Amino acid sequence: MPRSTAELLAQIEQFVPGYYETGEALLAGFAATAAVAEASAATLRPLATIGGADGMWLSMQASGHGIYRSTSEPDASLRKRLRHVEDQVTKSAIEAAVNSIIGPDTCRVVEWFSGPYLDNEGPGGLWLDNSDALLSGGPQSFLVLIPEQDTGFAFGPYLDSMFLDDPNESLGEGPEDPVYTAIVNEVERIRAAGVFWRLVLES
Repeated sequence: MPRSTAELLAQIEQFVPGYYETGEALLAGFAATAAVAEASAATLRPLATIGGADGMWLSMQASGHGIYRSTSEPDASLRKRLRHVEDQVTKSAIEAAVNSIIGPDTCRVVEWFSGPYLDNEGPGGLWLDNSDALLSGGPQSFLVLIPEQDTGFAFGPYLDSMFLDDPNESLGEGPEDPVYTAIVNEVERIRAAGVFWRLVLES
């Protein structure tokens, strides 16, 4: 049951020094604000649940999960999607997304702490002539390793960029390959914000 302004003011006065009595009017203002908030809680509480929220309140809840209402989408449809949030961010979600593109091939997701890695700080510089070494992005990063795809696109003998977290970057000298582009777009969609990644082709 919500408390009155007088009850809340008495509660506040128990926790402040005695000389705050001179500011009782100001404290009463804080108490009145808290009383309004408590009185509204019973009304607002159902709007904070998936089952009780509707309209803009349901849209706000969904947006907090990265789900957005489609044009003219009814509450029932959005509520169903919100209750069955797609698995994202996790290693298994990334592997499943990439495998759905390159199947029957499968990918490997290697997180930065799994090593071993080569980096620019090594005495020999950055070399990829060791099949046991991988190119790491450092902490908060991961690699997606896939078999090189035979898609009919002709690439040069090297990678123009090992940094494939930008859909505008391409592999080799040929035109943009739709398979690699699809992988980049899908991983970008489900990766965690602030986490760096690279796509690595294994021959």
